[in-house]
Amino acid sequence: MNKETLMTETTENENKEVVMKETNEKTSIAQIIKDYAVVIIGAILLTMLISVFVKPGQVVGESMTNTLQNSDLVLISKTAFNSKTPEYKDIVVLNTNIENGRILIKRVIGVPGDTVEIRDNAVYVNGNKLDEKYIRETMVNNQDMEVVVPEGKIFVMGDNRNNSLDSRSLMVGMIDYKKDVIGKVMFRIFPFKTIPKY
Repeated sequence: MNKETLMTETTENENKEVVMKETNEKTSIAQIIKDYAVVIIGAILLTMLISVFVKPGQVVGESMTNTLQNSDLVLISKTAFNSKTPEYKDIVVLNTNIENGRILIKRVIGVPGDTVEIRDNAVYVNGNKLDEKYIRETMVNNQDMEVVVPEGKIFVMGDNRNNSLDSRSLMVGMIDYKKDVIGKVMFRIFPFKTIPKY
């Protein structure tokens, strides 16, 4: 094999190596793009799926103090009441007709069929005085009342009884839980701290 032939073979090999290198680079870039696309599409689908079941929310105001504070971030289950009715002590987020659809966060006190009575600044349900460890302080100067919760409705109150717009007011009244309840508060996201179970 002469020198000229050796140089030609070397050049051909170099050209092949360059072509293979370019092909490998193209394949590598294509694979990276494909991998990123899979991750991005997966994240979008997961976000969409999660948004069907839950949504984040922020507490505005002091009506649920001390259980929830102003500016707390919470996670709301949008499907909690799809197959069951709200229960006593559930914390719910609800729509109202106040101020063009003001959203409130309150605690369920009475469910369909319950007799809710407020007497001497205490709450009674079906004749039994509630042991309300969750309230901020005892009610003061509260007007006595007695109502029977009709089918499809719930009676709600804030834990900060002396600073809460709730079912005691004609502005709010009893809540249609199928129509007006957005969901049930499940977790406090920030500050990360469990919601007390009473």
